[in-house]
This record gives sequence, C-alpha cells and structure tokens, in this order.
Amino acid sequence: ARFQRAKIWISMERYEDALSELERVRDNVPRESSVQYIMGNVCKKLGRTEQAMRCYMTALDLDPKDSNLIKAAIDKLDEPDIDEEVALGGF
Repeated sequence: ARFQRAKIWISMERYEDALSELERVRDNVPRESSVQYIMGNVCKKLGRTEQAMRCYMTALDLDPKDSNLIKAAIDKLDEPDIDEEVALGGF
C-alpha cells in the first residue's frame, strides 16, 4: 500500500511525501532495487543529486541485471528533468 501511495504522490508531484513513503517501503524491503531506483528518480526531482546517485548505486548493487536502466539514469543526473521521466520505471 505504501508503494502505491508513493506512486500517487509522484503523480501529484508531491515528491517529499513520495520520498517519505518510499523510505518506509525501503525499510521493510531493503533488498528491493526498484524502490532504490524510484527513490533516485524522486531525489533527482528534488534536486538532491548526491542522494539520487547513492540510491542508483544501491539499486545497481542489489540488482546488476537492471544495470542499463540504472546507468542511463545515472548518466542523466545532471540533465534537466522531463516530467514523465520520474516515471516509475515500469513498476
């Protein structure tokens, strides 16, 4: 339910609320790379590039098979956001 709530907050551009929900999800499922990846996207939206990078690197460590998606997000960290890119990564 918290993950769904976070997705709703993201769609409403309430990124602080989304990040708070995602942190709770992460605390419950710390090995879930998709949570870290989405947290990275939200942190980027909030202008927290260092925190976003940490989230992306954690996601990469947790699930190397998603490396292309995560590396692409890392490469775009310094680029301006396009609203749809917070995209939930298909999750």
